[in-house]
Amino acid sequence: MIAPRMTNALGITPPPSGATLGSCTDLEWTRLIDVINPASMIVVIDARMGEVLRARTTAEDLWQETLLAAWRDRDQCVWQDLPTFRRWLLKVALLMAHFKRFE
Repeated sequence: MIAPRMTNALGITPPPSGATLGSCTDLEWTRLIDVINPASMIVVIDARMGEVLRARTTAEDLWQETLLAAWRDRDQCVWQDLPTFRRWLLKVALLMAHFKRFE
């Protein structure tokens, strides 16, 4: 018998350790994104954007593109914990920024 997933102190039910996020529902994904504090992610993205990239886009737009790419590729993210998920999203954002520079 599989043990039920338990909601943690943050009010989310994280995937089992070692599982990919490919099976996340829309609601689970939204809760994970909310818990990692999107505003702070935008600040980090903005701090890493250079002058050339800022002339082409905003940190908020880059964050939206990051979320779309992360949702599309969520089956490539193996769940460990929230800090690891946050780092994965920042990697996706940095890749998006890199490709945006050369558009």
